[in-house]
Amino acid sequence: MTDDQKRFALKTVRDFRGQWEALEQKMVQKDIDTRIAIKTKDTEYFGENADKLKDEEEKAVEEKVAEREDVEDDEHRKIIFNQYLLENQAEAFIENEEYKTRFDEFKGIKVMKYGKAIQGLLYLLGYTWDGVVEPGTQKFFWKTAKAKMDDEFIEAMKNYQCMGPKEGTFTKY
Repeated sequence: MTDDQKRFALKTVRDFRGQWEALEQKMVQKDIDTRIAIKTKDTEYFGENADKLKDEEEKAVEEKVAEREDVEDDEHRKIIFNQYLLENQAEAFIENEEYKTRFDEFKGIKVMKYGKAIQGLLYLLGYTWDGVVEPGTQKFFWKTAKAKMDDEFIEAMKNYQCMGPKEGTFTKY
């Protein structure tokens, strides 16, 4: 290989690296801008309505808990309340178009800040490591994990039982 060919190859690699880094920076900036836009939108919406929405939700859940006759004590009541609250919030993801849009926007983010939390949630809902982590590692793999966050994921959240024994087989990771 001649010196000119070596210089050309080196220049090509440097140009490619520069374009790659510029593209990565652009994608990260897009994610940052998206997160800021979502936070601004959330602040505007929930800033005015947060207390009202929370009160309505708690009232609806309290009514469901009051209908139950098997509540033993305050601790049991609190667990049942949280179970109904989880179901209510998952139902909102199914029925509310705004939540669906936000969920889709969330899955569009390229860089996941709290991957271990999402990884734990997927495991808790019964998903296996396949597609959640990079093959041969325990490193969270957002690119494939977000594909698992579909209607079945929302349904699994809705049907998750936070109290009582868990049935099925569980794999230790």
